[in-house]
Amino acid sequence: DILSGQTDIGADIADADLFLVDDGAGGTVRKSAASRLKTYIGDNTPSFSAKLSSDQSCSSGAETVLAFATEQWDSDSKYNNSNYRFTPAVAGKYVINGLVMLNDITVQNKRLQLLIYKNGSFFADVETIASSETSTDPTLSINLLIEFNTTDYVELRLYHNTGSSEDVRSGYSFFQGYKLIGV
Repeated sequence: DILSGQTDIGADIADADLFLVDDGAGGTVRKSAASRLKTYIGDNTPSFSAKLSSDQSCSSGAETVLAFATEQWDSDSKYNNSNYRFTPAVAGKYVINGLVMLNDITVQNKRLQLLIYKNGSFFADVETIASSETSTDPTLSINLLIEFNTTDYVELRLYHNTGSSEDVRSGYSFFQGYKLIGV
């Protein structure tokens, strides 16, 4: 009854705002600060998003570490934009995804592969081999869950066998990740 005439807070919740909570032990109502609830709920950090600073040339027949040097955000400074690795340093399960678009290539019977490496070793990939001759801007994307300990890291690589160097388009390519909460 004491809350029936109250209105919405009307603004973002601040850490000092209080909530009333039934503690489950016989109906006792207690108050708790928003900052304390955040401690139990957690958040999706560390997280990052990085993109290419410019188109990147990738040699045929070799895996190339993609140089995502421009950070769009990096919540906890865990993405290294000089070696292009995400090392979250917080154990847990993470969503890692990447997308690359190559610039106007002919792909008949050619293999295009986007790879995730964890701790310097192959972890997962997505690939395509086109059966017909097309000149397009082929796009590859990968999205998966990876469990990390405190020292694990990931990087994104590209492989193709088109016979010549190919450009990954900067405006359409990215590498991202974030920690899942409650898992």
